[in-house]
Amino acid sequence: MEFTDAVGYTYSAKSEQTLINLIQIGQTEDVTGQIHVLLEENARHFPAFEAAKCNAADIMCSITKAFSHLPDSSQQRLQNQYYSILGNFMQAASYKALQQRILEASALITGEYKQIKEKPTPQSIWLPKIEEQINTWLYDENLNVMFLSHKLGLSSKYLSSIYFEANGVSIMDTIHKRRIEKFKELICESNMTIQDAAAAVGYSSIATLNRWVRKYEGVTPGQLKMSGSH
Repeated sequence: MEFTDAVGYTYSAKSEQTLINLIQIGQTEDVTGQIHVLLEENARHFPAFEAAKCNAADIMCSITKAFSHLPDSSQQRLQNQYYSILGNFMQAASYKALQQRILEASALITGEYKQIKEKPTPQSIWLPKIEEQINTWLYDENLNVMFLSHKLGLSSKYLSSIYFEANGVSIMDTIHKRRIEKFKELICESNMTIQDAAAAVGYSSIATLNRWVRKYEGVTPGQLKMSGSH
C-alpha cells in the first residue's frame, strides 16, 4: 500500500533541536506538547505502524542525545531506568505503546534537567550571605576576606573563588569601590573633611585611601574634593 502524503515528510533537524532544547531547560509541559505534535504528524504521514515506529525512533534518538549531555553522575544514576524504557520502546506493538514509552523517556530526562537547574549552587547559597556581611560591615576598617571568612565559616580561598566566579571582581575590589563611592559623596555633598570622611568609610590610613581613590577616580582625594566643590 502506498501513502503519498508521506512523500517528502521528514523529522527535521530544527524539530530535533527544539525538542532537545526544551528538554535541557526542563520545560516538562512544553516537551510533552512538542512530542504530541511530532507523534501526531508521524501517525498522519505513516499510517503503517512499522513505518511510524521507525520514524518515532528518531524522536527517541533526540531524547537519547539529551540524555547523553547530562552530567556523568546523572547518566549513571538513570541509565538502567532509561535503557529499560528504550527496550520497552523497541518492543512496542501499538501507537499508544510508542507514545507512552517516548513520553516516559522524555519525562525522565526532562525532570533530571529541571532538578539540576533548580538545585542550589554554592553561588546561590553563599552570595546573598556574602553581600549581607559586606553591607553590614562595609565601613568597618577590619573588613577584609579573612574577616568575612570568620563570619561565614568558610575558607578565605573558597569564599574568594565563589565571589569572583559570580561577579568577575574580587571581594576587596567591591569593598573598596563602594567605600570610595561613599567617600566621594561625603566630601563633595556633605562637605566633610578628607580625614573625617576617610574614617567614616573605614580608612584609618590616608595612604590607603589615596591608593584606592586614585584607582577608581584617577585623582587624589584633595583633587576629588576640589572638583566636587565647583
